[in-house]
Amino acid sequence: MHADPFSVVITDLDGTLLRSDGSISDSSEAAATELKRIGVPLIAATARTPFGVSSVEVLAPLIDVAVCCTGALGWLPASQSALWTRFFATDTVRRIAEVLGRFEHLGLASFDGHQWRTTEDYVGYRGVMPRGPTEVVPLSTVAGSLPCAMAACVPGLDASRIAGALRAGGVSEREATLTWAAHELLDIVPPGVDKATGVGVTLDYLGVRWDQAIAFGDMPNDLPILRSAAMAVTVADAQPEVILAADLKVSGLSDDGFARTLRELGIIG
Repeated sequence: MHADPFSVVITDLDGTLLRSDGSISDSSEAAATELKRIGVPLIAATARTPFGVSSVEVLAPLIDVAVCCTGALGWLPASQSALWTRFFATDTVRRIAEVLGRFEHLGLASFDGHQWRTTEDYVGYRGVMPRGPTEVVPLSTVAGSLPCAMAACVPGLDASRIAGALRAGGVSEREATLTWAAHELLDIVPPGVDKATGVGVTLDYLGVRWDQAIAFGDMPNDLPILRSAAMAVTVADAQPEVILAADLKVSGLSDDGFARTLRELGIIG
């Protein structure tokens, strides 16, 4: 395939470019470095916050724009500044907390662009503190916050069932977008927000188009970018519905599918 149409590379991070421990292979780092050298923008589209992106110290300087919080926040790693932030309506946050608060040991967290507010059960279930400033607070404090992103976990329930409980409880698509990048953790962002809306803003900022983009992903929250890009690439161990949406399935992290694909398509040398 001729590489001219691909003027921008969009990629998910965890499970697509980053290993389970958050590290990146030498080959993938070299590929990102080459994109920077030849002037092809690299957009990260991730559920991570800016703190989570910055924690990958070798990669962050190579990312032109990070679409963080599943599209709710745009971040410029070079200047450590935000391009945009989309917030929930206050009433919606309270309703989410009320509906999910019926579950015993609910873990609920909110991120306002600067810090996390999280219940004790969220930290206990996840086993780690979120990256960046974090305050462990009662559920009522999370419910009263003004976040751009939220996350929920309930012992014994996967993300799809937590999402189902929210919809059954009356939290509609007009109030919140529900998706996930991990089976046990539901990502909740403002209505009308997803990775593709965030990447769309970024493409306008960079002066490139969707039909010039190649996108990489592996989880349901990547579907919007995969469906919008000129070419959609997924790794071999991606979720079945993600594989169906892809134009190309490549080897996974262990075989550096990201770097190999960019080279095979002639995007980098």
